Amino acid sequence: MSDLFVSTTFGDFVLAAKTPSGIVEKPVKDGDRIESFFKSFSQIAEEIPISQMRRIFLDIGPGSYIGVKVGVVFARVLSQNLRIPIFPVKATDIMGEAGPNFPKRWVSPVFDSGNGFVYATLFENGRKKEADYIIPLDEWLDFAEGFKGDMLLRIRLGEEAEAKVRERNFEYEKIARGAFLEKMVSLSAREIIASKIYQEVVPFYINRKDSAELWQRKLEGEMEKIRHLREERDKILIDIDRLERIKAEKEDEISSLNELLEKKQFLQREIEKSMEEISILNAKRAAYEESLKEKENMIAALSEKTGKMEDKIRELEEKIKQKQDYLEKLKNLPPEIPQEVELYLEQRDSLKKEVEELKAEKEKYTKELDEVSSSRFEEVFERIRNEEKILEDVSKMREEKEAELGKLSEELERINSEKKEKEAEIEEMNRKIEELNATVQEKPVEKGSAPEFSAEEAEATDAVSENATEEPAQPEVPGEVSQEEIKEAEASEPEEGKPEEAAEKSEEEKKAEEEPSAQPAEEKFEVAEEMPLKAGKIPEIKLENFRYSLRPFRMADLPKVMEIEEASFERPWRRQMFKEELSIPVSKLYTINGTFQDRAPIELMGYAVFWVVNEKAHIINFAVDPKERRKGVGKVMLVEILKKAKSLGCRSAYLEVRVSAKGCQKLFEWAGFVGKGVRKDYFGYPKEDGIIYERPL
Repeated sequence: MSDLFVSTTFGDFVLAAKTPSGIVEKPVKDGDRIESFFKSFSQIAEEIPISQMRRIFLDIGPGSYIGVKVGVVFARVLSQNLRIPIFPVKATDIMGEAGPNFPKRWVSPVFDSGNGFVYATLFENGRKKEADYIIPLDEWLDFAEGFKGDMLLRIRLGEEAEAKVRERNFEYEKIARGAFLEKMVSLSAREIIASKIYQEVVPFYINRKDSAELWQRKLEGEMEKIRHLREERDKILIDIDRLERIKAEKEDEISSLNELLEKKQFLQREIEKSMEEISILNAKRAAYEESLKEKENMIAALSEKTGKMEDKIRELEEKIKQKQDYLEKLKNLPPEIPQEVELYLEQRDSLKKEVEELKAEKEKYTKELDEVSSSRFEEVFERIRNEEKILEDVSKMREEKEAELGKLSEELERINSEKKEKEAEIEEMNRKIEELNATVQEKPVEKGSAPEFSAEEAEATDAVSENATEEPAQPEVPGEVSQEEIKEAEASEPEEGKPEEAAEKSEEEKKAEEEPSAQPAEEKFEVAEEMPLKAGKIPEIKLENFRYSLRPFRMADLPKVMEIEEASFERPWRRQMFKEELSIPVSKLYTINGTFQDRAPIELMGYAVFWVVNEKAHIINFAVDPKERRKGVGKVMLVEILKKAKSLGCRSAYLEVRVSAKGCQKLFEWAGFVGKGVRKDYFGYPKEDGIIYERPL
């Protein structure tokens, strides 16, 4: 028994039979492929009797209209005559077949459809994850480049299309006729396809219009997913900020608790110092008490001595009284006893002298006693009283410090308990923040979906809610303009392009750039970092024969926009970049359309892209159809987007321009922009400085 394999999808037809002994393949020669196809089948039928054929595996497309139809008609006729089943398989399924040694998780079959279009789809581990599309090759390559997985392209393309894949540095595998047949045989061995004998087998064709609508719905769905992911990411970032603030508050509380702990430790040191002082005072008190005992002993001795002196004084007073009595008696003696008188006088004088001496001695002892009792003892007692008062104050202070220490110990216990709770809360918050950060990393916006902001621009992103893709359509109000200044516009307007790309230069400018200059062109801006902006209104330009309108960018505009983009720049944006801009809330995209009096209306003449961040409009892309340049369209569009930026709340507009782009510089200087400074090596390809132009709105 044998199986027949038929594929006429591609230019090189495949016709082979699988037998127990191996594969029998007969080449289909170039030239009249249909005639050669039937000759090859006759050769197979000579080697393998038709009666031994049990199944037909048929490639039903998509592919060449005539080729697919030939294969289907041949297989159906053969099936009806031999009464054997047909197993239809799509060419994309064959090219997406995983195989036992599958190299990649994601595989994308891509093969020519003609006129720059290709058939394409996507497989994950051999299972189809996308519909079969017919789509421009560039669009599918944009999709593959922005895909977040590791993808392998399986291609059957012409040389020019294959060169595009190679230029983008994709990993790809070319599928020749032999490899295609191997995958078809492998798929037939591993796949069990439910089929009935004589089933109606029809070619598989893809309608370009239906495929374009399906692809558009997919892109819109992807953009909606991106928006949802961004919203979810923004919510998570808000939660992270809130948790960070709470964490900072908790850390501040812990810092306050640490300060209280330091205060307690300081008070403990003060108490220890007070205890040392109390110990010293207690030692001094013991010394003073010992000194007091000595003073009391001395007072007792002095009191004893004083008593003896008082006794002696009393004895002397008695003697004096006796002497005075005796003297009085002598005064009363008669005068005739002179000798006795003389004796009396001597005794009297002696007694007087002795009395005086006794009085003096008494006064001496009295004075000494008074000094001892009134002066010295009072001083000692006063010192003792003062020291006792100091000791009492210190004891009272000690009691107060001990009471304060007790309160602080209770407070410290409470603080330590709160500190442990706060540390546990912070640990829990850190865990939540790590989980949220992990969530953000697990749900990234698809590769290339948004440009990176500067630090200043990132802070304002959460505050901007308007999305260019959701912005209500602006009313199209034709602008009536006059021909004034048209000559000046033609003389000074460059070919419009991205502000960062140089416009085409005149021969004189090219020659001037090739010649060495004594001073770099950017040098005049090196000290202009703080140059104030010149106030002024947005300039007006009137073109009498031109009617126009400015409206938001739509997905239907993308083909024409890409045509202008690729014609304007050496390194143009890709389709994916414009699609990503539509999903960025701060990004605003506008197109201009209009008509001149002597011509039919032009649906799209140019476009501009700018970001609204921190009340500033940052112009990042600006181009006019090459066929419509040098007519004032660029100036009209620049004026209109400045007005649009002002209506969106912007206070100023700015952009970066290559130092060598003299034409662009003239255009923006005409519009009131002022050079504010230079960004060194801002541009690449080739590397060049960028002049920062800015103006108020």
